[in-house]
Amino acid sequence: MQLKQLVAGFDPDVAGQLEPFIGKPMANQLHLLISQLKGSWRHSAKRAFDDVSDWANEVAGNSAPDPIEAAEVNDLKQQLLKLRADVEREEAKLAAIKDEQTRFLNNSFHQ
Repeated sequence: MQLKQLVAGFDPDVAGQLEPFIGKPMANQLHLLISQLKGSWRHSAKRAFDDVSDWANEVAGNSAPDPIEAAEVNDLKQQLLKLRADVEREEAKLAAIKDEQTRFLNNSFHQ
């Protein structure tokens, strides 16, 4: 934050300093060029800072999840829950078959 304030307050008058050497028209042109570059630089610097902030938040786990990824994760969770339910049903069927087989074998030996 202090660096941001320092940079915001840094506004040297380069064109004004060079005016005695290059003349007023050239100094005005130089001032316009510096103003345009400064605006472009600020925009690029802000974009770079935002990109780095987004990356840092993502690495730290502080960013909001991507809605598409969240939907995919939810879909996979639903598929997993369905698969677990299917496995439990098949296990119950297998247990019932084993019980029936045991009863059948026990009845066969006792007869």
